[in-house]
Amino acid sequence: MFKWSTKPVSVAALVLTVVLVVSVAATATADPQSEYMEFRYHSGLPGNNSGVTPEGKVGAAGAVQMCIPVAYTPCRDTYVIDANCGMEQGGLTLDYHEEEVNGTLNFGIGFGSPGHGVYLDYMVTSDEWEPVYNVQVQVRPNDESGPAIAIGGIDLVNQRAASNKHPFAGDSRSFYLVATDQFGTEEHPIYATLGVGTDRFKGAFGGLCYRFDERLALSAEYDGLGVNSCATYGLKGPSSSSNAVLFFGIADLDRLSYGVTYTKSY
Repeated sequence: MFKWSTKPVSVAALVLTVVLVVSVAATATADPQSEYMEFRYHSGLPGNNSGVTPEGKVGAAGAVQMCIPVAYTPCRDTYVIDANCGMEQGGLTLDYHEEEVNGTLNFGIGFGSPGHGVYLDYMVTSDEWEPVYNVQVQVRPNDESGPAIAIGGIDLVNQRAASNKHPFAGDSRSFYLVATDQFGTEEHPIYATLGVGTDRFKGAFGGLCYRFDERLALSAEYDGLGVNSCATYGLKGPSSSSNAVLFFGIADLDRLSYGVTYTKSY
């Protein structure tokens, strides 16, 4: 069983500083308005829109990020279904597929033992149900000797476009290595995530998640293209095997996103 870390919060602050420095340098050459738009509000990966605990359970508790993966990986007997809408033209629109809205729907399932989970995700975009296949494998648990480590990939069969300039290219397949560690206290844990990847996650990416309590979390991240922020709130506490988690985010600090996730952990 993983024990809460007592590592200084200053380490997490250092991680965030490094992430922000990297983001300033990388964002200067990136064009987040046109690159990987089907993955700019949600990537269909562990921690997106709902929490994952160090033990691989999904729901309200644990680490949350908006678009980048967390290394904690859902294990056997865990299921995720979530819907997300991103506003491409600003403002808030209650729709899921028009020109100004980027909608996604995800079906995820976990396998393997706690700390060594395998997560498979089927993500569909737009009202045409355009498919995306994602996977993540945790190779190391989070324990006293170091962070959790996982490897993964998105759009494994290369069906989505990397740029709006070439909408039929089918060139968004990307791979990554990610680590997540826990700091802070049992009542208010902080989860720090750092990773490196190709294409969608080009170069370095990272983020921080702070838990106000077992239901409410606030996260900030640099995802390889821009800076995002999000908040999640579980309608039930972590002791419940099933939960509904509400999500609200801001992509690139100027476009809103919202969603809801149903989670099940036996």
